[in-house]
Amino acid sequence: STKATKELGYTQMTLSRAFDELEDAGIGKMYWKGKERFWTFNGTKRELWEQTKSLLRSPVKRRIWIKDKKPKTLAGLSALSQLTMLNPPSLPVYAIGWDEWKKSRWQEVPSSEDATYELEIWSYDPLLFANKNIIDPFSLYLRLDGSSDERVEIALEELMSKIW
Repeated sequence: STKATKELGYTQMTLSRAFDELEDAGIGKMYWKGKERFWTFNGTKRELWEQTKSLLRSPVKRRIWIKDKKPKTLAGLSALSQLTMLNPPSLPVYAIGWDEWKKSRWQEVPSSEDATYELEIWSYDPLLFANKNIIDPFSLYLRLDGSSDERVEIALEELMSKIW
């Protein structure tokens, strides 16, 4: 878990809570090696996803309109359109982490008419798990799951079927 705190940028306390939640939910097995705690799961990736997705939430803390320079990471419907047959939205969607947002000086605008893109502000850095500047499919699924648009739900099913 010491290695994970360095790679993920979370505190030891946060990772300890995550381990506790996995253990309380009966997902995988915990074991100790010296002072370090480890977690293992013997099932498939799909089984892990099915067991944990109800415990997970969208990483998006806030969505705003921006008229300024664009970040690197595609998110939302823009990311889904890159990974499936869904048409892209009229305004692109990007994501940044909360820490980056607090340091930024981007110009927020009141509506989409004045914006050059939509920005999702995430609880963590989306580049952490991104592939080729597109957010990871699991976070994307959590972000868009429950959409009232049937086309989005079909595209999400298509996206997840590619993973397994």
